[in-house]
Amino acid sequence: MTKIYFLAAHVLVYTGPEEETSWQGIALLNKLHQLLLNKVPSSLGSLVYGFSYYQGLAALPNADDSSWKAVRQLLRRPWPQRVWIVQEVVVNSSVILLCGCQILMPWMDLLRVMTACKAGELALTFIVDYNDTSELHDTLIFGCLAGLLSLRKKLERV
Repeated sequence: MTKIYFLAAHVLVYTGPEEETSWQGIALLNKLHQLLLNKVPSSLGSLVYGFSYYQGLAALPNADDSSWKAVRQLLRRPWPQRVWIVQEVVVNSSVILLCGCQILMPWMDLLRVMTACKAGELALTFIVDYNDTSELHDTLIFGCLAGLLSLRKKLERV
């Protein structure tokens, strides 16, 4: 299977069925990725620019908008913890995430958004709902995504 994933032009990873609010989360994740591509240099740090700056720059929804909850629901899916995902994501350089029949986004784009949010680059800490007891799950998912990236980098060196 490793050879099949390696030789494939693209690998599609199924993250689970589409839910009622999935489209909101997908749209917001893609908007966040676009913001990352177009934002000011990260050397300025997140302390300089708060949420209102980013909200104006990218027309982001208010912090209490249901789109943020939809993003959290997408990120809490169990797909990054599945064993076969390692082959799919690590071996091929063009991995596209699917949510139901919709393209969620390329895997590397999702990782960039998650990394920037975790590092405070986007100052968007409300992707994690601190009133929610499943915050530990969010940390585990980020750890899984980061671990997959680390494995890919090691494989590229071989």
